[in-house]
Amino acid sequence: MNLFENIVSGIINSNGISETEKREIFETIIAWSRLFPTSVKGGRYHPYSYEHFAEEVREYKRQNPGRKNIAIGVFGSGDGVGVFQDRNMLKIFGVTDFEITQFEKNEKAVRKAKLFNPQDTYVRGDLINLSDATRQQYLGKFDVIYIRNVLHEIFTSYGEDGVRQILMIASEFLKPGGRLLFHDGVYPKNGGRYVRLRFKTEEAAMAFNHFAESTKWKIEVVNKIGNETVLLRYGDVVKFLTKIKFFLDKDWRVRYPQEKELKELYSFAGIDDYSRYLAEAGFSARRFMLGIEEEYLRQWQLYVDILPAEAGFSGSMAADMAYSIKSVGTSN
Repeated sequence: MNLFENIVSGIINSNGISETEKREIFETIIAWSRLFPTSVKGGRYHPYSYEHFAEEVREYKRQNPGRKNIAIGVFGSGDGVGVFQDRNMLKIFGVTDFEITQFEKNEKAVRKAKLFNPQDTYVRGDLINLSDATRQQYLGKFDVIYIRNVLHEIFTSYGEDGVRQILMIASEFLKPGGRLLFHDGVYPKNGGRYVRLRFKTEEAAMAFNHFAESTKWKIEVVNKIGNETVLLRYGDVVKFLTKIKFFLDKDWRVRYPQEKELKELYSFAGIDDYSRYLAEAGFSARRFMLGIEEEYLRQWQLYVDILPAEAGFSGSMAADMAYSIKSVGTSN
């Protein structure tokens, strides 16, 4: 029986969740099995962020051999699917003595997460507005804090001040020398230049029109050439490409509601911005890794071409296609 089959068996036999929520979890698992087939067979998916997490925890443990039972805090854990994969990835990388505390504000998500990770500790509440008693309880508690794809949600709700607060809370919650890991979107370094976005399918063109009209983040279309090509800033292209899957792939729509995604700006900050946020929160030994998941790149290439704004331009459009960033910071 593979990992997800074990989860399904536990859900079927659970009395602590409604039939509607059970059905939602089944739909999520089915969607993941289509998006990442190896996860069902081998118990892992999305290696870009999950393997990185496990590697960093293993490295931290190697550098701190006296620290037993590594305390891990996960900010914004959602429905627990990601943490479930984190736990199994840690075991694959040989890390077995750890405990996880999940921080999540959504009550429904916590109920689901407990099915995936019944052994974890749960703290329900908005991290920005945690009570003084809760903050005191977790001061200097964790060896590692992981924030996966949450900072852009904080930015959407609270702006830059919210991002600064979350990173400051992470700094306070870490032990001296503890490690902060995060994975999120990044605004391209040359996002201000103009490029042509050419749609390969009618569905892609319709998705762009819907996105440009519906997103709360302004998209400046400088010129539209028929229904096939638009001229716009490269940064706006990245904003669209991080959302295209929610329009054109039903499995992504099962996992993440389109209406919610349109309100969020994934690539809200550049590397310099992240460096500033981390320095303000007291983190040192900052390390950034840029990357792009291969499955996303393949999907984009099915639907769009990114072309230079002017004929005769020489240069690689793929050189800065990376839209996501991984960071490691050490608390002082």
